[in-house]
Amino acid sequence: MESPVKAHLANGFTIVYPNGISVVGDTVRGTGTRYDLQLGDATPISQVPLDSVVAMESFETQVDAGTSIAVSTLATVAA
Repeated sequence: MESPVKAHLANGFTIVYPNGISVVGDTVRGTGTRYDLQLGDATPISQVPLDSVVAMESFETQVDAGTSIAVSTLATVAA
């Protein structure tokens, strides 16, 4: 997968892979940064056992300004 991915681990840590991942056998591989529960301690990481991952999500790194402004405006008007 070439899109950015967040891997959520069983221990509560999160790994962010901005350039995507590959799954090889029972291992998730990619250039990532592991964050602790408080998102304070950032540690480089290149692989993690697949069985320690409880969820993965892809995400966007760019903001769609037009959509954000429209949704914010609608939410403000509705409030």
